[in-house]
Amino acid sequence: MIRFRLLGEIGLHAADGTEIHSLLRQPKRLALLAYLVGPQPGTWHRRDTILALFWPDLDAGRARSSLRNALYILRQTLGDAVVRTRGDDEVSIDPATLTTDVGALRTALAEGRVDEALAFYRGDLLPGLFPPESEGFQRWLEDERGQIKAEVARAGAKRAAGLEQEGMLDQALVAARRVVEIDPDDEQAVRRLIGLYDAAGDRAGALTAFERYRTRLAAEFDAEPATETMLLAERIRSATTAPAVRARSTVPSPGDDPATPAFTERAAPGTPTTRSLRRALVVGSVLVGLGAAAVVVFRHWAATPPPATSLLLLPMENATRADSNDYVATGLIDQIAKDLGRIPALTVKVAPSTRAVSAMFKDDPSNLGRLYGSGTLVKTDLTRTGGGLAVRIDLVGLASGDRKQLGPLAISMAALRDGGNRVAATLAGAVLQAPVQWGGKLPLLRVDPESYRLTIAGLHQHLAVRNAAAAKLLFLQAIDLDPANSRAWSGLASAWGDLSTVDPGGYTQLEAAAGRALAIDSTDGSAIADLAVVRAVRDRDPGGAYAMLRRAQTLDPRNPETYLLTGLLRRYAGQWEEARASLRIASRLDPLKPVFLEREALTWLCQNNPQEALPIYQKVLQLDPRDRLGWTGLVRTLARLGRWDDAIAQWRKHATDPPDSAIARALATARGESGYWEVRHMVGRSLLAKRGPRTGWKDSGRLGFDYIAAGLIDSGLAVLERAAGQGEATYFNLPCNGDLDEARGLPRFEALVAKYGTLTPR
Repeated sequence: MIRFRLLGEIGLHAADGTEIHSLLRQPKRLALLAYLVGPQPGTWHRRDTILALFWPDLDAGRARSSLRNALYILRQTLGDAVVRTRGDDEVSIDPATLTTDVGALRTALAEGRVDEALAFYRGDLLPGLFPPESEGFQRWLEDERGQIKAEVARAGAKRAAGLEQEGMLDQALVAARRVVEIDPDDEQAVRRLIGLYDAAGDRAGALTAFERYRTRLAAEFDAEPATETMLLAERIRSATTAPAVRARSTVPSPGDDPATPAFTERAAPGTPTTRSLRRALVVGSVLVGLGAAAVVVFRHWAATPPPATSLLLLPMENATRADSNDYVATGLIDQIAKDLGRIPALTVKVAPSTRAVSAMFKDDPSNLGRLYGSGTLVKTDLTRTGGGLAVRIDLVGLASGDRKQLGPLAISMAALRDGGNRVAATLAGAVLQAPVQWGGKLPLLRVDPESYRLTIAGLHQHLAVRNAAAAKLLFLQAIDLDPANSRAWSGLASAWGDLSTVDPGGYTQLEAAAGRALAIDSTDGSAIADLAVVRAVRDRDPGGAYAMLRRAQTLDPRNPETYLLTGLLRRYAGQWEEARASLRIASRLDPLKPVFLEREALTWLCQNNPQEALPIYQKVLQLDPRDRLGWTGLVRTLARLGRWDDAIAQWRKHATDPPDSAIARALATARGESGYWEVRHMVGRSLLAKRGPRTGWKDSGRLGFDYIAAGLIDSGLAVLERAAGQGEATYFNLPCNGDLDEARGLPRFEALVAKYGTLTPR
């Protein structure tokens, strides 16, 4: 077995222990091998991605020739069996012939052997490797380095916390020290270590850890630790006697998100948090988002940073009473949230646009803030002023009860992005108590104003109206005007993701659009998450998909959509508990957004457990009585429970067909099981009439869904069997599809589910 060491140092040894020097002297081929073994040997990699990473400047023919030559050298050096290919498009390293320390580390983490994982991490991934003309590989390497370090440190912190809870302070200290060794800039980890020393009665150890950290900050960043770290050390230093050993430390653990009131607290000068120090090194990225206004905010904040403040942005209210301005409100609040999120001192959350949110804010805004763990509520209104539009901002400090109103701030339809930047900068200035000056210029990247307007119109169609087809057209128009508009490309990828359920070519289009978005902005977590779905559904590579979703979560850990997609893929794989766990994380991040609850309820239905699904669907409709997925799921659940008349009553309550339509008339008189299925069959026949004649649907399994929904079960199953046998991508969703409920329990259908019904690697 060949051993490839990548952490802390680079080493490549044959089975007999001799070092393979020839490959170590070829940095580009060594880098190719390192990429192919990630995240684990055996992972399949697409040739097109490899070409883009290592030979981006060559034409397709020359790039493929270079890849073939490099793979030939790897085979010659390591043995023919090491490199595997799958068709003309995929390459992997045979895990039976080569092992890596990164793979062993990730296996240990996955199996809960955290102490072993901490031991495997000996330093940064592939230190000192700089292959020529491979900027794409360098970007990948930086991302991988950060992800591996974060994964190990996070697991180590959790391990230390668990051991501390169990009263095993000596072992907790070992784990905490290791976490600080791995990431010495993580100030929360340093505070946990100091607190553990104190809890163990080792005041000297606690103060030594503090002084070591303070010395590091002074030498490398010319800064002091955060106020809470200084206060912790001072409390320990001023204690007259050593504290008694106790089982738990009161030091906040990593991931704690205290709600800090706005307008009431300011930090002492010269105490930037660790996150602020890191972000200060990449101030350019902040300038891209906030423009010249944010330069002043950022510089002032970097000099006298306030404590991290958690803001909850309510959906922007369109108070102009013109429906044509709905998309402006949607786009502006999205832009403001993204701009504020670039400031490390702020934690920003956006509440969904539901009746429950509006009612809770009106009745008791403090409940809404507590639900989201936020200290300050931000309410914005889009209003008319003079001949144009303006934004008014209301701030509510929950702990202090303070209220503050800003604006109105004029917004130009010809420069919506600039307007959103200015609103964000004004809001940041008020919350951070820093003076703001607006320069009106966006340095670095600039998006064509009309392209930006079309982009936020597309986002409104996609996120608020849920019309993916209309969103797609708007994103395409935005891209035509400005091909460098990464948000338009990312939005187009998401729209194609929704349309892939009715367009077999949607995944190819999604992949192309997400690739363009990442070529412009490699940190776009949404684009990475969309690509993960393609990797799982089309390529049948769930392992690679989960790795991509973890990367998206690392880039944007507070984005619940990435956990929603993880839940989707786990559900497709029949991993019901894992799916619900991911969906519950999404719900905790955004507790009033119905879609996360609705997907959890659907997972119970997929598992054939409508009793558990029923109360969750009822909660969905409490949050938003108009939620279509919520009421259709409730109707389906009641029918699965045999409560046919209750199902029909809910169907009537939410029916959208014109009252004089045949379906509406049949629904009005339907009774019992036979009445329920009669109406369902009418709906199925209506869809079949619209869809059947279309080009490309003859052999599609989706046509089989319509046959079954129309009551033609044998014909539908025949189409499904034929399509699944031909490898159509979506047939692992069979246990969840509502159109197939009538076929459940039939031997022919259950055999189809057993053979094709879950997502498994090819």
